[in-house]
Amino acid sequence: MTVIVADCGSTKSDWRIIRHGSEPLSFRGPGINPSLESADKAAGKFSFLKDAVSPEENVELHYYGAGIVSGKEKDFVRECLGNMLSLASCEVCSDMTGAARALFGDGEGMAAIIGTGSNSSFCRGGVPVLSVPSGGFILGDEGSGAWIGKMLVSDYIKSVMPEDVRREFSAVCPYDYREIVREVYASGSPSRFLASFAVFAGRFKEHPYVSRILEDGFELFFTRNLMQYGCIRCFPVRMTGSVAWNFSDMIKEVAAAHGAEVDVILPSPIDALADYHSKKREGYV
Repeated sequence: MTVIVADCGSTKSDWRIIRHGSEPLSFRGPGINPSLESADKAAGKFSFLKDAVSPEENVELHYYGAGIVSGKEKDFVRECLGNMLSLASCEVCSDMTGAARALFGDGEGMAAIIGTGSNSSFCRGGVPVLSVPSGGFILGDEGSGAWIGKMLVSDYIKSVMPEDVRREFSAVCPYDYREIVREVYASGSPSRFLASFAVFAGRFKEHPYVSRILEDGFELFFTRNLMQYGCIRCFPVRMTGSVAWNFSDMIKEVAAAHGAEVDVILPSPIDALADYHSKKREGYV
């Protein structure tokens, strides 16, 4: 039996193919959001699997992804992947379930994702049991790459960004107002567009203006999300995601101000998820 574990975000996807007696194979593909993609477009993004896995292999698939909010999205993923793999079993879960298992296994605590978007849950037994809705990049996603980018772009178009930062920002945002509005309101990937500017924030995080945006975003993530569970001092807080990883020191300072400790931050959940499912098969979990 071949085991495939996938962590699919809106920006990128990470895959591990696990065969008995061999080291896991690693692949990185484009991001996918089943709630926004057409079947043909999704199939194209999954097509590399045809070369990686033979039709004769029976596959146990564990798929964790953004946009998995109902049975409709789960069926969409199963159908797309079932057309190119011989699936013996297919588990399709939210990215939040993936974060819970990567960070806590079957234990309990507060799991958070801060990447392109942001999300959180109190998890127990490998599943989220209580969640504060993310809200997406318009209504929430506090502290995420999309939120950080939104703050920067908003200040840029309104000319309230400090001039020294504005000069640098114009090099990474060479768009006029009309182009920016089109990317945010009429494109298929506004979160990805906004989150692309988080890299700029990382380069200039020591600048007081950028530092304030980052601190405000992480403070809002704690107060509007993690603090809502009412047990931030009683259980560990663990995080995954590119923004959490790259701004870990700042996040830990915000956590400490709330009496919390962030004891684990992973850049991606994929390796921990591959280990989780390998141990499950071997009977260690």
